[in-house]
Amino acid sequence: MFLVVSLAVLAVLQLAGVIDGGAEFGSPLGIEAVSVGDDLSSVPMQYSDGTVSALDPTGPMILLIFDPDCVHSGRVAPLWSSWLASGGKTLSVLAVAPGPVTAALAYAKERQWPVRVASPRGGANKMEGQTMMRRTPWVFAVDSAGRVVSEAHGSKVAEVARSLLDNS
Repeated sequence: MFLVVSLAVLAVLQLAGVIDGGAEFGSPLGIEAVSVGDDLSSVPMQYSDGTVSALDPTGPMILLIFDPDCVHSGRVAPLWSSWLASGGKTLSVLAVAPGPVTAALAYAKERQWPVRVASPRGGANKMEGQTMMRRTPWVFAVDSAGRVVSEAHGSKVAEVARSLLDNS
């Protein structure tokens, strides 16, 4: 009986849109994911050197969105390592993870990613930071104004990067 009631409650919550049936994790319920056209330039970030400032890209940039504790991120990490080693670093790349930036930095160093590392922080634009982390592993291509021009699952890093180069 308990199982039937639990499943019924879950179904009602999903139908009401409170629970998303997709594979998007890591953020509070009801927060929309970042998509093409969104402006990320003012999202506060804590960088691995300890500084906190807005994303504010100085040129086109690739954002590698991952979670050190996520199995799916772990599956995509070798692909990102290969992409970065084979010339993917021709663009500015920032690896972004939730939680302490030290954990994100350790994860990136362990995989020998030659990139800057950051974590979204609170502030006026805390919501954008949360929405950026809605899907992991994920890749965003951001233009020099901070607008998302392309985005996809982390396994599509080369395609997203190519779209950024084509639009530059």
